[in-house]
Amino acid sequence: MERMAILREKYRAVIEALLDQLGGKVRGKVKLAKLLYFVDFDHFERYEASVTGETYYRRPMGPLGAEMQNVIGELERAGRVTRTDEVDFEGAEPTMCLRLAGRPDLSSLTAEERETISRVARLYGNLPGTKLQAIAHEEAPFLGTAEGQPIGYHLAFYRGTFAE
Repeated sequence: MERMAILREKYRAVIEALLDQLGGKVRGKVKLAKLLYFVDFDHFERYEASVTGETYYRRPMGPLGAEMQNVIGELERAGRVTRTDEVDFEGAEPTMCLRLAGRPDLSSLTAEERETISRVARLYGNLPGTKLQAIAHEEAPFLGTAEGQPIGYHLAFYRGTFAE
């Protein structure tokens, strides 16, 4: 399988793994976007490789992957996830809620990648998207990148996530 197809398969598996570890669902695009960012940048910081191969851009609400929406669409079309828009109270903007439709297929992920996903879910999974956004805004990769520009993975080494 070519490298891009392998990365796409891993990307889908990361989303499924996150959903599985978070009780079968993630509420909010911002939350999912930041969890994916943390998975890739934590993994890069530790192993010098991202899991998904995604390109993240600096956006006002924090790092955002260019392909996230497309990958969610692929998972929906394959029947792996369902997406609904939920309204918390009258007049509120709808919030995307992504649910796992069955057992996750994690066969494309290595043990190290699975551990990274578990760590991110454990550390950040219970936080709301707004808190994850604030955390990402304080990190070197975000601070060191101009608005609208791709965030370089090399900036992961300035995060200090695994400092002893």
